[in-house]
Amino acid sequence: MSDIIATIDQNQLTASVGFTTGVVSLTNLVNPSTLGSISDIGNVDTSNLQNGSMLVFSSTTNKWASTIYLNNQVMEAGEF
Repeated sequence: MSDIIATIDQNQLTASVGFTTGVVSLTNLVNPSTLGSISDIGNVDTSNLQNGSMLVFSSTTNKWASTIYLNNQVMEAGEF
């Protein structure tokens, strides 16, 4: 297996990865975006947000939605 060496220079926004067969270089990379809030994530719906809410995934909408109700959970509590 060949050695892989990765170098990232944050000041110039460049990255290069060296293989024994050559070097792959990327330049002018875009800084990753930052999130100010969890509601900034595309598949998260916080429209029903209230104290005690949690995020529950809905396969119908393909989104995480804030709710205080657990309707479809199957829980294993162990043996007592």
